[in-house]
Amino acid sequence: GRGILPVNWTAHPTALLPLWLADDSGAPYLGDPRRALARILDRYAALGLTPVTATELEFYLVDPTSQRPVGPVSPVTGRRLDSDAALSIDEVDDFEAFIHDIYEAC
Repeated sequence: GRGILPVNWTAHPTALLPLWLADDSGAPYLGDPRRALARILDRYAALGLTPVTATELEFYLVDPTSQRPVGPVSPVTGRRLDSDAALSIDEVDDFEAFIHDIYEAC
């Protein structure tokens, strides 16, 4: 359905082409996850329901120049974040541009 999609987080120009799978006779392949999801969605629709999902991005910010995992240096203050600072909204706000780039890529 959607055609070729850009994969913009790779070093080289790359594209993703989502496909529906079929067996040698052209019949729908039962192991195709897209078809399995379509069947499930049809069952929900028959009940007048619309399933909704959400995802959560979870990751750790670390200093890539360190030999051991330590918190990153804030681009705003120049100070290294404590390991428990990852739970502080004020500290994470220092990485707003980085987090924005993640959302743009996803």
